Amino acid sequence: MPGLLPTISGASSLASLKKPSKENSSLPLPRWMVALAYRVPFMSQLAQSRMPQLVVLALLLATLLFAFGGGGFTASGSSSHDRRTHHDSTMGQRSAVSTADTVSAVSSSSSSSSSHTGAHVSKPHQASALPTATVRSSSSSSPSSATASKAMDTVGKTPEFVYGGKWALHRSHASLDADTTPTPSCHATTLVHLPPGNRILMAWFGGTFECAEDVAIWTAIREADGTWGEPTRVAKVFRNVPYNGKNLPGEPRREGGEPHWNPVLFCADDDGVCHGTIHLYFKVGWKIAHWETFVVASDDGGTSWSEPAELVPGDHTGGRGPVKNKPIKLSDGAWVSPASLENPLPGRRGHQGPGKANQWRAFVDISRDEGQTWHATEPIYPAEVGVGVIQPTLWESSPGHVHMMLRSSKDMTKHPMAIWRSDSKDGARTWSPPHRVSLPNNNAGLDVARVPSGALVLVYNHQREGRYPLRLALSDDNGATWPVWINIETEPGEVKGWHEFSYPSIVPWPTSFDEEGVSVSYTWHRVRPAFFAISVAELRRRSEHRAASGGGADHAAANHHRHP
Repeated sequence: MPGLLPTISGASSLASLKKPSKENSSLPLPRWMVALAYRVPFMSQLAQSRMPQLVVLALLLATLLFAFGGGGFTASGSSSHDRRTHHDSTMGQRSAVSTADTVSAVSSSSSSSSSHTGAHVSKPHQASALPTATVRSSSSSSPSSATASKAMDTVGKTPEFVYGGKWALHRSHASLDADTTPTPSCHATTLVHLPPGNRILMAWFGGTFECAEDVAIWTAIREADGTWGEPTRVAKVFRNVPYNGKNLPGEPRREGGEPHWNPVLFCADDDGVCHGTIHLYFKVGWKIAHWETFVVASDDGGTSWSEPAELVPGDHTGGRGPVKNKPIKLSDGAWVSPASLENPLPGRRGHQGPGKANQWRAFVDISRDEGQTWHATEPIYPAEVGVGVIQPTLWESSPGHVHMMLRSSKDMTKHPMAIWRSDSKDGARTWSPPHRVSLPNNNAGLDVARVPSGALVLVYNHQREGRYPLRLALSDDNGATWPVWINIETEPGEVKGWHEFSYPSIVPWPTSFDEEGVSVSYTWHRVRPAFFAISVAELRRRSEHRAASGGGADHAAANHHRHP
């Protein structure tokens, strides 16, 4: 069983990674150049690009001369030309992001004002303490605490970075500290609550860039006082597997390290707090179509982890178990993992049309022995050719009634891109043909959490192109409609320029809290893991305020100072 596997002897911390190991030394540029890139505008993207090294070096030197020779860069790390007006495309309509919202959000949530553009080296960020909760003393090693005294959103009024600086509504106002940043890029966050309930464990994958050989699985813990601990590298599988692709010009030679992808945290405790074993699943492989799933486990709240082990030994189907979102524990005790594949399906032409073999399809993996063995259901995919679905998120509305919402591919049919849905009435064994819902999808991840009252909270990009805005929407009718919503992030941008708020994860607050709420994590521009929390009552209030004021460009932080 994963929880009984031997413990890693010393998971790597940030301090221990100052000098790369043989298996973690594959960088497209020298480490000094990557570090320098954080301190000069635009250089981070150059340093992490796949251009030939001499070309990138020349561009870096030219940028330095321009920046320090009186060029047009502001101290905050943004170009003076980069304050152009962006537009937020939502459901086919375009509306400008409100400058007033931006100014009020920044002025009320950070030390910088609307006129402050100077970057600063940030000190370790300390937010207010999260609400305390009733402690089960028999299973918690944390300090004892009383019942919850205030809502979690009173400290999480604005998002916060897990490491390396301080959040702001516009990234030109955010402070980014390279000295506390373990890797140039990060993606695909996941989170759980730790005892007594007001502590958070988050995981993500990080490295030089997505699919680089040095990409590993990292974690950090948010303590009850609101401080984040140092990022720790907890999993890196090295199997010396030769690269089965072609290196692009300027890329480092791949020597068998295999990148890691999409970590997923899960514990089976019923109260929303991980008192026992925490499972951390992740993918390993050079290409998505050939992923294999590994798992590590912790019995001490994420302090130490077992050695990585294959989830389904010998499986080469493209990845078993959770692919992005958390498993759920059904009312009958079964563990159900949302899974998907992105490789050819025999007898199917492929979701991208003629000449494209891969068919995106979902399935669920079911375990009835607490994760020791898994049974995969039949694949779930659209009937029409030209569209595929992956990365489902699950919830159980009543015993045996399980539902999923899915990310979709670029739709080659005449339909607009949308989130899809499928339902099961027999405990996730069989599923209805998937169908589109009214919400848009941008070929990016989403996640849903069901709170004890039965309400659903969905986090996703309300967009068909680009990975913005990042929206929280609430449904009181099991996902039929989503009239209550706010935006956590709104700044537009191009994904190819690392402008994105993506791959969110969401979990309900522990049942010991005195009100319902959700905790959210997501990727902030591919350079920081971000965290946000809000009560369901506050989500409803802010949505009502947005609707009453006629605001379609609402930001979750834009008006919190008006309502203490």
